Amino acid sequence: MIPALLLDVHPHHNVLDMCAAPGSKTTQIMEALISDKCPTDSRGFVVANDANEKRGYLLVHQLQRLGLDNFVITCHKGQEFPGLYNSNLELQRTNVFDRVLCDVPCSGDGTIRKNRNLWGRWAPGSALTLHPIQIDLGLRAAALLRDNGDSIMTYSTCSLNPVENEAVVAELLRRADGTLELVNCSEMLPGLTTRPGVTSWSVAWQARTAKGETRAPLQWFDQYESVPDFLQGSRITRSMFPPVDEEIRKVLPRCLRLFPTDQNTGGFFVAVLRKVKGAKLPGQHQRGLSSYEVAATASGERKPTRKALKFAEQGVILPETNNDDEKPAKQRYTKLRADHWEQIKEFYGIADSFPHENLYSRSVGTSSVCLVNPSIREAILAGEHPHILDTGLRVFARVQAAGKRLWFRLTEEGLDQMLPFITKRKASATTEDLIAIVTAPGNDTKQVAFSIERFSELLQESAAAVRENSGVGPMLMILPESERDAAKNRQLPTAIPVWLGDKTLTLLVDKSTRDRIAHASQQ
Repeated sequence: MIPALLLDVHPHHNVLDMCAAPGSKTTQIMEALISDKCPTDSRGFVVANDANEKRGYLLVHQLQRLGLDNFVITCHKGQEFPGLYNSNLELQRTNVFDRVLCDVPCSGDGTIRKNRNLWGRWAPGSALTLHPIQIDLGLRAAALLRDNGDSIMTYSTCSLNPVENEAVVAELLRRADGTLELVNCSEMLPGLTTRPGVTSWSVAWQARTAKGETRAPLQWFDQYESVPDFLQGSRITRSMFPPVDEEIRKVLPRCLRLFPTDQNTGGFFVAVLRKVKGAKLPGQHQRGLSSYEVAATASGERKPTRKALKFAEQGVILPETNNDDEKPAKQRYTKLRADHWEQIKEFYGIADSFPHENLYSRSVGTSSVCLVNPSIREAILAGEHPHILDTGLRVFARVQAAGKRLWFRLTEEGLDQMLPFITKRKASATTEDLIAIVTAPGNDTKQVAFSIERFSELLQESAAAVRENSGVGPMLMILPESERDAAKNRQLPTAIPVWLGDKTLTLLVDKSTRDRIAHASQQ
């Protein structure tokens, strides 16, 4: 949670969570973006990205529960995140985010208190393998930051190994060539016990078999020149050692280290970096200066082996990407079809002031209709490049029996957004009606149609009026104004979606919502 706090997110910011799963930090960022003082059209958004699609769908489940429209979940390698679109529908690969949270994959050795299995599996090779990937992610994060002088990124791990921490930050500063500055954040979180970043360390190596069995004692190297030739550039790189640049070395204490023994926490590392105003990282697409190994080869010094050079380039060069060669997203979001919008608008009597241009559906079908943030519509849905897993707030769901009429029912998560604009398909009901349909026997495992005669006269009469006006189909049971405050105090909803039949009502909410309402009704 600490990196998200140090990002200092404001409601108008566009934020990238580069390696977002499982989503706790993303949730924290989304909450920081919410403010009644910020106009809806000016609100920022968060892009929650993860390289693994399965983890990405875990994010979908996590974020959909919040009932917000200011997020988009994407699936890309963080170091290859494509960027955002500008107002001219041109893909901008750099200078697009106000904040970037770069919580990178790490060895996790700071979590040994809660993950005891790490004691048996820990090996220095984990950090050595991850180091170039961490640099690559950090450089891409820096390139994506706006160059307005106010944009910052956090780099964090749940490791205590300097090879994954200070060494990476030092290399980011070196390769940024003056375009990044390390922020002193030691006073930003008063009450939190932290330690400064270190300026000197050794690099460990231990030969192991393919099965992870130890083949030799642990070796420590204080400087790169003492590393055996067969390891130089392949398993151990110069960037893993303390920086030779004294200006970089002296700012490393600005990083924060959290030790488990200091405040009963896990082990953690975080650094805050600001992009200098008007500055751009060197290289095409702001990739930064070359690694030591690549630079040495270019200058004609002793060349490392082909394997060593491949390893060195893996974590330092962002592969060239050609717009035409990139694979399009597996599922695209398209604007809701005009005829479907007209059907929805007429059926529910939706006011003309509703921003229907923000309604999108998946190109593979219209099973769900989502209300997206206007900024997301312009920056992400304008082109084909981001691989989008989910975005927006689901406000309608498609309902169609074989050969019968197509309906769009209101979803429970979209009610708060849609209710102010709906003038039809609303039936007044008492709090007792709402509790009765949720807690009725048999309704806890499947959808059951209940006779409308079991409910209050108020609901029977208003439902009959709805049916007479526009027939059977999806409808809202809504509490009268006089009962809403009391319902909210009991954490009961003031409206729920149902299906209105000729003589029946069927609840249209999922089991978790039924259970929540049933529990609240007993309070």
